[in-house]
Amino acid sequence: MRYFKLAIIVLMLIMISCSKPSKTKVAIMTKLDSASIVGSSEVNASRIFLEDNPKSRIDISSFDDKWLPDETIKQYENLKQQGIDIIITSHVSTCIVAIKDRINTDQVFAMVSGATTNELSKKNDMIIRNVLDVEKEQIRIAEFMNESLSKAENKFDKLLIIRDLENEAYTKPALEVFLSHYQPKDYQLIDIKMSEINIRDLQDKLKAMTYNSLYLLIGGYKTNCGSIAQLVASFKPGLPIMYTPWMKSPTLLETAGKTIEHSIIPSHYPAKGQNQTVDQYVEHYKSKFNTTPTFISLNVYSALEIINQAIDNGSTKPQQIKDYILKTKTFKTRFGDIVFDEFGDVDMPLYFIYDIKEEFLR
Repeated sequence: MRYFKLAIIVLMLIMISCSKPSKTKVAIMTKLDSASIVGSSEVNASRIFLEDNPKSRIDISSFDDKWLPDETIKQYENLKQQGIDIIITSHVSTCIVAIKDRINTDQVFAMVSGATTNELSKKNDMIIRNVLDVEKEQIRIAEFMNESLSKAENKFDKLLIIRDLENEAYTKPALEVFLSHYQPKDYQLIDIKMSEINIRDLQDKLKAMTYNSLYLLIGGYKTNCGSIAQLVASFKPGLPIMYTPWMKSPTLLETAGKTIEHSIIPSHYPAKGQNQTVDQYVEHYKSKFNTTPTFISLNVYSALEIINQAIDNGSTKPQQIKDYILKTKTFKTRFGDIVFDEFGDVDMPLYFIYDIKEEFLR
């Protein structure tokens, strides 16, 4: 009788164990070095997500690819060895390009929250993206500059474009799309590499060129480009300056100086005071982590929401998650609706922030 009761207890424990839904492993791949506000923002976003969704069946692991293509390949192999086949990436375009073929060959599911390269666009593959691709992004920026021509201030004509070549998977197609839609067609181009800028050479080029506005075609949160803005402004005080959305970080204030007062930055989310949900998230983040998040972390949060919904509806494998997203199409996330097309690409507004200092001093 004693053995029978023991057997019943063991059987009940097994049944309880089996009744608990298993966790689904999800990797977040980003830059995680201690000096990077980018990686910490995204990891912290995942922590907030799990706090907001205590019943979530997602088990999150973070992988540091340093936003370097070679390291991205290593970390991809690392997460594969750990049996993870669902990824959220927030690295630069050159990094996703380095592993996109492996992702599709291995039938891993990837939700891309940062890379805009057109090498991912309009592809029926295992990569889905919850951020505008480079074509839509640059068309909106060009249209904004075209509309500025009818205004008294911030006219973007006789444009100087300074392009960073270290993230060519982004900046090369970005320039092509931008120039095909920029109506004045009056521009000068300087190509640089942000990690090895020759200031004297850049000064000589600036002196020899005619321009009255500036577009810093630089991505990857290389906010030290604010020093370039100051250099250009030393020759043309007060000229309007346009950044890419990938400079929207509080560290830009540290390098751009007073040029921030005549600068504009595109944003995937409305400016401070225009969206209560976004403002509440930022304030909660600041109170919890004592710093302002980068806004790509909101993309990571919404990516987790979308994957979590798929898992809750029984889609736990890579192909199942992809199929669920493409079938459902529209997802209501904390920060607004996201609508995917048949290729897993999205279309959404791009906002333009004038008061950048106020934006980062939320």
